[in-house]
Amino acid sequence: MLNLYGQRGYQSFTVLLGMQALAFAGLGLMALGGTAALSLPAAIGSWLLVAATALFSLRTWTIVSEAGFCLGLLTWTTALRYQLRPLLLLAPIGCVAEWVLRSYGVAQWVAALPLLLISGLGLLCSAVLLFLVVTLAKRSRLRDERHAQVLAKVHAEHGPDATRRLTDSIDCRRGALDVNPFQMRRGLMLADLPATAWHDPDEFPWVAAFESAGDAIQAEALRACGGASGLAAYQYPGAVQGNWNVFWLVRNNQLTPEAEAMCPATVAALRQVTGFPFMREAHFSILQPHSRIRPHCDESNTWVTGHFGISVPAQCGIRVGRERRRWEEKKFLFFDTSYEHEAWNDSDSPRIVLLFDFLHPRLSTAERDFLMQLRGKAA
Repeated sequence: MLNLYGQRGYQSFTVLLGMQALAFAGLGLMALGGTAALSLPAAIGSWLLVAATALFSLRTWTIVSEAGFCLGLLTWTTALRYQLRPLLLLAPIGCVAEWVLRSYGVAQWVAALPLLLISGLGLLCSAVLLFLVVTLAKRSRLRDERHAQVLAKVHAEHGPDATRRLTDSIDCRRGALDVNPFQMRRGLMLADLPATAWHDPDEFPWVAAFESAGDAIQAEALRACGGASGLAAYQYPGAVQGNWNVFWLVRNNQLTPEAEAMCPATVAALRQVTGFPFMREAHFSILQPHSRIRPHCDESNTWVTGHFGISVPAQCGIRVGRERRRWEEKKFLFFDTSYEHEAWNDSDSPRIVLLFDFLHPRLSTAERDFLMQLRGKAA
């Protein structure tokens, strides 16, 4: 079985895209050279080989598509995928059309036009996608180098035993480890970290601080989300169908001025969360009416996401892994976003939750130190 994780995956996909581009070019040359000398079965058989290479590379993209969400290029790759699929279906028709036209004595250049057009478009799509993959591979390599630099510092401080899971994780991404020990293939997945799609609120002792201040947090959220001036569109290319807005509370490991000024009860509760203010992010999340967050996975299993219900109309819900749940006002849901998840609001009212990401409780001191340094905060 091919190892398609990390840099090996990018290399494999680059080779496949190169083969696909050559296949499209060969199809064009076949049109220019004239298929009259070829039998119809031979022409169709030649294209089936082309299509098999292209379809396999498309399948490969779904395996190595960690960059789709992480680097904001999902919309490009999706568009290219939907452009290529029709081309693959049209190409055999082009072969047949050229063969039929030539059999009726139509001029060679006229008969070749359908196949040349299909070949040219396919070559262009393949070339653009190849450029994107090469760019993503370069960014991924730079990210891996940054991970290795930070790991070296943590390794020197905590020793090899404390950093074993980190070492395996980064080696796997670089292609230096033959076995992929992860349940997902996205970003920095920590090897052997206990994994579950949903977490029990009883795991986190600070949940009581939120529930006891639930009325005040709810009032602050509704007030903050009621004015358009403090809201921002949440940027997650390709994931949002409709409108997803946020009122920021913590960004880049720092409280926002607006949070401190407008949401004292919410901030007081957030301060009880282990590691605060070191969070991936925290905000009031507003999924507007008739909007959806499409199925996707985030880039790491080192975080747990909490949703504290603020305003929960009917006809809205969330799925993580195989299980669907509904929010309840002033109650928590906790889950691991490295599992596929989606959310929807089919009602006529906004769905509002307090959303924040905090470090996985099973991380070791060395692993927490690594992640803090990676994000530019001293441990």
